[in-house]
Amino acid sequence: MDAKLSLEGVIMPVAEFERLYGDRVAALGGVGKLLRYPKDEPAKCVVGVLRECTQVAVAPQARTTP
Repeated sequence: MDAKLSLEGVIMPVAEFERLYGDRVAALGGVGKLLRYPKDEPAKCVVGVLRECTQVAVAPQARTTP
């Protein structure tokens, strides 16, 4: 297995999955969840996951809406 599709954040948050398995398995999914969020929430969620799962620096003034 090289990917886990339809990761359920309620069962295991993506940051925990990344910490435990990220060097071996890619976490896929979550797009449906993002589509149900209010307009500005998807960008905030993605930035939060990036901060938790990577060493990527996200500038606070970064544009989060198209």
